[in-house]
Amino acid sequence: MIDEKGKLFGKVSLIDIFVLVTVSLIVAFGVFAFGGQGISPFQDPIPIEISFLIENLETFTADSVFIGDPVFDHHTGASFGEIINIDRTPTVEYHPNAFGQIVASNLPDHYRLEITTRFYGHNWRNGIWVNGQTFFVGETIVIQAGDTNIFTNISNLLY
Repeated sequence: MIDEKGKLFGKVSLIDIFVLVTVSLIVAFGVFAFGGQGISPFQDPIPIEISFLIENLETFTADSVFIGDPVFDHHTGASFGEIINIDRTPTVEYHPNAFGQIVASNLPDHYRLEITTRFYGHNWRNGIWVNGQTFFVGETIVIQAGDTNIFTNISNLLY
């Protein structure tokens, strides 16, 4: 069955069979892991806009974020492009007044920011795929916007 040259039936070597099985297992794992919806290396990235929502941000931090600043995921380094829009509104808090009614008032020196960036990436599994990482609406991450690290939630994806 195996000859003196290590070939099976005199035609195929055991090393060839090992390589073929290994490559087949890697391909099968890739198809399983990506559910047939994987990102092809030949697939062009598409323009994506992502919005980050930050509640109750102090003035000095809100003042340090600007349109045009680059934005990255602090932990993975995934790039979200540059800031194209900043929606800044005062933080609103609710509390009872002297009559026991719940009233809204602005919290001094605190803001709600919605930062929108534009970049090229891939839409994938109801989220986005950026630099080998997946991100979804509602996910809490730390972004680096310019020189500032901000704890934020992904509030919208548009592609």
